[in-house]
Amino acid sequence: MAPKRRNSLLLYILVTLLLVFLTFLFSINLGSYHLSLLEVANTLVGHGSDNSILVLFEYRLPRILIALVGGAGIAVAGSLLQSYTGNHLADTGLLGLHAGASFGLIIFMSFFSQSFLYAEMLIPFFAFIGGILAAILIVYLAKSKNRTINTNKLILIGIAVSALFNAITLFLSLRLSDETYSFAASWLLGNIWARDWIHVSIILPWVAIFSLLAYRLAHPLNLLQVGDEFAQTTGISVKYIKNNALLLAVLLSSGSVAMVGNISFLGLLAPHLARQLVGSDYRLTLPLSAILGSIILLLSDTIGRSLFEANPIPAGIFVAFIGGPYFIFLLLKNNRSV
Repeated sequence: MAPKRRNSLLLYILVTLLLVFLTFLFSINLGSYHLSLLEVANTLVGHGSDNSILVLFEYRLPRILIALVGGAGIAVAGSLLQSYTGNHLADTGLLGLHAGASFGLIIFMSFFSQSFLYAEMLIPFFAFIGGILAAILIVYLAKSKNRTINTNKLILIGIAVSALFNAITLFLSLRLSDETYSFAASWLLGNIWARDWIHVSIILPWVAIFSLLAYRLAHPLNLLQVGDEFAQTTGISVKYIKNNALLLAVLLSSGSVAMVGNISFLGLLAPHLARQLVGSDYRLTLPLSAILGSIILLLSDTIGRSLFEANPIPAGIFVAFIGGPYFIFLLLKNNRSV
């Protein structure tokens, strides 16, 4: 790598990490109970008041960490899914993975949430089962007669499967108690509901482990960009790499949305911005996508809960407000280039 490009990449990494830190400070200070930077610093070193300790450690820090980790997981999943489909417009929400995860979550809430102590530890597992069911169904229906995946057909089928799973989820949610239904409706809008340290202990290792496994695929994914035939000449198994990329995308998106809610367009937006900054090398776009996903989701959640304290707006609505128009822009741009 040329020294000039290496310096540019290092600058991007430093700037984005600084943005994560500034977003963290911005989020930790805002809320119905204001904490100054000095109060935050004193509380972190053990000299805060009872109120500041309660607000910081029991409410804000867990939620902030979950937003950061969940945003990273969804963004990496989106990048993997775009590689799998060969389509940069692919998104974990648009292709039905989030709908599958929500189906798994509603099954858990309907039949297993009160089964035993710490049942919520199984939330990512149920979300993953729902997500993998949706992925298997979508891929099976999108295969052509010669067993190859039609990417345009994949997106259309993903939308149809998403509608099917959402309908089943809505039907099951109507049978829940009022309190549980309120939670389900809030989750479907992209509200970050997981706000306890136990949820941090669930999502952090889940996203960290599968993101590291995803990064190990970076070099083979780079080869796939040249073409499947070329990748096969290098000795890699194209089917094996693509199946692993899809599996990891399902694991990351399902586990993340199980904790942060149904966040659409984040898996599209963050990888696109990363490619605009550092190019299409997955060794760079995967980690940068994770950082940008963290920033976008945390900022969206902070704005929603801080500027509208009486009636907080779910982070998913803010992400969709940005991602929806961006998706339309990309569609129009692609149509002009055809």
